[in-house]
Order: sequence, then C-alpha cells, then structure tokens
Amino acid sequence: MARQARDDGRIGRSISDWSVEQFGDELAEAFEEFHPGSDRIAERDFALLLTWFNSDRELSGGGTPIARYLARPDLEADEREVAERIAVAGLGLYRVRAVVPGRSLELENVLTGALIAVASQSVSCAVVRWDIVLCRVMSGDPVATLWGPVLVYDPEEEAELVVELERLAAAYGLSPDPAGLSQVCRLASRELLRFVPPSRSVEPSLFTAEGDPVVAARATWSLVDPDDAFIVLDAPPELLWVGESDDGTGECFQLTGDRAELLARRPPLPPNALFFESSYAGFPDRIGTGTFVLAGCELRFDAISEQRLEQALELVARRLAGNAELLERAELQH
Repeated sequence: MARQARDDGRIGRSISDWSVEQFGDELAEAFEEFHPGSDRIAERDFALLLTWFNSDRELSGGGTPIARYLARPDLEADEREVAERIAVAGLGLYRVRAVVPGRSLELENVLTGALIAVASQSVSCAVVRWDIVLCRVMSGDPVATLWGPVLVYDPEEEAELVVELERLAAAYGLSPDPAGLSQVCRLASRELLRFVPPSRSVEPSLFTAEGDPVVAARATWSLVDPDDAFIVLDAPPELLWVGESDDGTGECFQLTGDRAELLARRPPLPPNALFFESSYAGFPDRIGTGTFVLAGCELRFDAISEQRLEQALELVARRLAGNAELLERAELQH
C-alpha cells in the first residue's frame, strides 16, 4: 500500500506539473474563479485549486486537464493507469465510521450509505469517528486511497453541507435524491470546496452548564454576626469551604449543584455555543455554581448567570434570615 501511494503521488505530481506548463493561462483564470478578488492564497488552498482545476474544470477547448493528459499517445502504462483512476475520483461527502490512525479509514457515503475502506497515513491521524470529510476517493489495488486535499467538518456541520448540496441541486436543475446530489458533487465541486458552514461565522455564545446565558452577576450583604454566617456557609456538599479568597480579603465558599440535575436542564444550544462547568476534588458529582466570600461583616457572591444569583439570594434569605441585609445586586451581560 505504501508503494502504491508513493507511485500514485509521484505520477500525480507529474500530471500537475504538466497541466501547469500546458494550461498556465487558464489556471490563472481558474485562480480568479476559485479565489475572486485575491492575489495570494495559502499553500493548502492552492492544492485545492490545482486538484479542482485538473479534475473538474473544463478547458476552453473542451475537456479537463486530466482528460487532455489521458489523450496523450506517449504515456507509459503506469502513468495511464494512475491518470485513469484520478480521472474518475470525483468529489464526495463521507462520514468517518472507523479509524486506524496512521493506516486506514472506513468511510460511509453520506448520500448513498455505501461503505469503503481507504488507506491513509496522514488523514487517518487527523480525523476521528463521525467526522465529515469532503474528499476524492481513488480506487486502487489492493485498497482505495485519497486523492488531493481533504476538507474535514464537525459532525454537527453535516446538515449544513447537505442543505448546501440541495441548494446547488436546485440551482442546476437536479433532483434532490442521492443520484442528483451526487451529480452536484461533480458539477459544483468548486462551490462545495469553497463552502463555509454558516455556523462557523456565528459568534460564540456563552452558557452555564445548565444552559443559561452567561452574565456577570454579583450581590453584597451586610452581616450582623459573621461567625454565625461562617457556620451556615460551611455546609457540604451544597457549600464547600475552599480557602482564602484570591484578593485575601476573606473566606471562600463554593456554592454547588447536582451535576446530573443541572445537565438534565440544559436545552439544545445554538451553533458555536460554549458552556462552562467546574468541579472539586472529592465531589465529582457536583458543579460549582457561584462563590461566596465572607469578609468580616460583609458577604459577597459572584456567579455567571442571573439564575445562579437568584439561587444565592434565596439561600441567604432562607439560611441567614435576620443576619444578612442585601446591600446591592447587579447583572452585567458579557
């Protein structure tokens, strides 16, 4: 397999060198089509451009560069064999079903469900099960290989890719069934290679572990009896004493919640959502939800959501009734 991959790569580079030499002017036009308004691209993007140009872009006189290469009468048998396999290695959308890092992948065609084993040293180290890949699978003996660059997407982006395929199918007048969508991969390969899932342009939004929007929330109370407040706050596992505060002004107590209960409350989050959770040694089933600081006759509480602040306010009103007077509360959206 290693020898086959090496020979395929060598002949593939020869094909690319030949097409650049023969069709340099058209490659410059293809550059404008692939990266309009740009005069420079990264090395990986150039590899995408060159693979698309050789395999899919029609030349002014008809045919693709790889088809023109195959029409040469002077080709050696091994060159022709590799070129024929490259010519039929169309772009496809696949789901990674299994990985042997450094050796192979099992890919499932997203559109047809067909499975294929693929030898790969590099890509097999860059993906995990359920990743989505946009790539060209090239037949081979004893096993298929990947031809050209591979674009990798998160599993959550699969639906966006399929929607884009369906949009392109409508634009090309094709049916939205697997056969029609497979044609899109050939006819609109440039658009697919340049497609960026809309969710990637969405600014990250921040949430708590239970799914509430993150805000900076704080409350301050004055205390009549700080010693009694210390006793009330030292009540594991709901409240954990965690030492002196970072600013050295008082004693810190972490308010916690049951992990399973909090996570069960979390609704589906929007694309690019990030959520935060923290735990403490000896209490793996608890999530920290806010911090009390007992500083003399003052009690402060900081949290990252309005809901957690409300929980703290209720706790103080219930446990420190008659001892604590609320001085201030504030919430500031991040």
